[in-house]
Amino acid sequence: MECDWLMRPPDPRDKDLPEHLARDNQTLQALRDALRLREVIFESFPAVTNADLRMFRADGEHRLELVMTGKVNRYNDAFERVASLAMLAKLCGFHFTLKTGEMERPTAVSMSC
Repeated sequence: MECDWLMRPPDPRDKDLPEHLARDNQTLQALRDALRLREVIFESFPAVTNADLRMFRADGEHRLELVMTGKVNRYNDAFERVASLAMLAKLCGFHFTLKTGEMERPTAVSMSC
């Protein structure tokens, strides 16, 4: 299965936060969304064992930038005990680069777990 989706825009309630905190919140939400999308795919489609996922972010001019890819599979529940969302996402097959809390374009394709 393949799935592309858009990263959520910054939460309007974060507009009064310092920029780095608002950026961190958006990144954490993107990681939660990616992990939840993985769950929804495997819960909704029992025959699917692997999925190729791509998350895009719209810039100020409404152009799309790829910021996360994932080659995920159904069989990696042991990693759910990992406390860090970023580490959990990487162990589940997502590839992304964080720089000062913000997602940037992936630099390489990750291995699925």
